[in-house]
Amino acid sequence: MAGESARDQARRQFEKAARHKRAGERYQRGAQGERATAEALEPLHAQGWVVRHDVAWPARPRANIDHVAIGPGGVLVIDSKNWSGEVVVRDRVLRQNGSSRESALDGVAEAARAVSAALGGVPVTGVLCFTGETTLEGWVDDVLVCSTDNVAELLAARPPTLHREAVDRFARNAIVALPPATGPRATKLKAANGVGVRTPRRRVALRSRSRRRRRSALVRFAVALGCLGVLAVAAPGLGTAVVDLFTKGLAPDVTKVGEAVEVPGAGARPELSVTVRSVDEMARTGGVKPAKGSRLVVVRVRFENTGSTPWVAKRVPDISIATVDGRIYEADPRLSVTAGGAVFPGRPRVRPGKALAGRVVVAVPEDAKAKSVTVTVDATSGQLRWMM
Repeated sequence: MAGESARDQARRQFEKAARHKRAGERYQRGAQGERATAEALEPLHAQGWVVRHDVAWPARPRANIDHVAIGPGGVLVIDSKNWSGEVVVRDRVLRQNGSSRESALDGVAEAARAVSAALGGVPVTGVLCFTGETTLEGWVDDVLVCSTDNVAELLAARPPTLHREAVDRFARNAIVALPPATGPRATKLKAANGVGVRTPRRRVALRSRSRRRRRSALVRFAVALGCLGVLAVAAPGLGTAVVDLFTKGLAPDVTKVGEAVEVPGAGARPELSVTVRSVDEMARTGGVKPAKGSRLVVVRVRFENTGSTPWVAKRVPDISIATVDGRIYEADPRLSVTAGGAVFPGRPRVRPGKALAGRVVVAVPEDAKAKSVTVTVDATSGQLRWMM
């Protein structure tokens, strides 16, 4: 039929244009979300925080990280999201219109690991920050989920883990380790790919100098390693001193069972002292035996209100056990009771100077080896961890 091939070509071009339009709209929504998050983070500067936007993802030339915040509350990687539909955190699962969105959590967790490695191993927390009218607050695994309405408040309320000098040091390191994803880096790449390069001979000369620079850098690196080896033999304590210098001011990642963790007040929540008092196995609870292939672990927890105002929790504290294979098992409210018989964990109500003590029961596989206990009072407390 006359014109059939032209119509087919036109159809393909229209479909291609539609795909480009949809992709452009997605990028535009993403850019709007990043701008909204950047504006929401602005108040942190007055509280001793350094926030960098749109930085290069280490070792991934075509990827970027939306925001990196460095301050008294630690180092956080923040991924802006401008999703449509209903976004909720329910039962520690992130959902959009009822569907799980685990891949988004994987992405920000991977970015946090990359930034941690680039900054020398400092602990880094991943954050998903959503734009829109709905206020979100919750944890999914090790990722904080929040919104532009409360992100600055949640970060500012985190327990202090870095002193002023450490914040400045990591911020300086980030300038080199996390360069801008656009601008200088893009200009450098463009220059290397064509500007002023016209003949094969010129390109060969550039590669030759590049090799010499690499060899020179390798020699310098080897000499530095040799010096460190000599120093390690001559002064065994020097390595520890250097590590202490770079980690001074960092709060410990874990606490031993039986020790208290002091949680600063934030918003309406007063200061708290939280203790995982003991972790033991039990045969049954309330006449209920564990399912076949499982065993019960009882965790005794104590919340003390050390502030001057009543503590009326806005949410149920999350209590879980992590095993050595990396799995996390949540406390089962049906098996957990306070000393007075009430369901626990619940929404605690504790007067100043008083404490709430109780237990939670966690069912874990029979052959699993428990590694740590995690308690999350609320989104501003961070995750409190006790080593078993």
